[in-house]
Amino acid sequence: MILTWTTPAQYSQVVVSEANETATVEGLTGERHSGLVRMGREREPRGLALNKRTFMLFRLPEDTSPGSSSTPIGTAFGVLRPGLVLTANHVVSEIDARSLLVLCTHYRCVKCLIDRVESHPDADVAALFLGRMSNPKPLEHFSIGLPGDVYPGYNDFPLAEDVLAYGFPMVGVEKPINPRMMKGHIQSKYEHASTDGRYRYSAYELSLPAFPGLSGAPVFSDWNKRHAAIGIVTERVSYLTEQGGHETKAYLTLAAALHPLADWIKSL
Repeated sequence: MILTWTTPAQYSQVVVSEANETATVEGLTGERHSGLVRMGREREPRGLALNKRTFMLFRLPEDTSPGSSSTPIGTAFGVLRPGLVLTANHVVSEIDARSLLVLCTHYRCVKCLIDRVESHPDADVAALFLGRMSNPKPLEHFSIGLPGDVYPGYNDFPLAEDVLAYGFPMVGVEKPINPRMMKGHIQSKYEHASTDGRYRYSAYELSLPAFPGLSGAPVFSDWNKRHAAIGIVTERVSYLTEQGGHETKAYLTLAAALHPLADWIKSL
């Protein structure tokens, strides 16, 4: 079965073998290692850990005939322990767990199927439990960044805190989808309630552009603290202003704060 999808530039087609649960990349130059392809290019140390902890999330096609296409639906990342992955709940809430696939793009194409999904009772956050995977060794995970670890005595991160978000946003008609590092700051903090009343959680409004596909991306406070996620991208917020007869509409990124969810995540 060949599943073709839009992926980062170093991948074109992913061949999924049902016999040995491995994934290979076709049409590329590279050494093959146990059904995997190591790309022949220089490693990028600054992004190395993020590539091993942050994943593309796909929905598998119902039609499994040759040439069937899967659909990229968002970003996910490992947290606390191997095999536990977080994403935004709205990304996966209407999808059977058996139709979800996590893809690690760290110089190899590592396919991970999902055993089950567990949603937070209030926040737009879901935990994915990885099942069969082609090679679990390259996958790593974030810890949860606590405000007190950075600012002793504080129970939240301050306004103007610099933040980074790393994920796979779908920008315009860009093909293939490339990973992006988004940089901004916390410009507001509040208890967010979704318009449909489904979600309520402590949120950070970030000065980052909001793109489809970024939902589920990890947010961390500093490049030197990139091992610890402080938030997860969940939604976009929009502002419409009118001045001098001209309307301006801005879309910004909303992230759920992770430290209020730490006990729930640890209990999984």
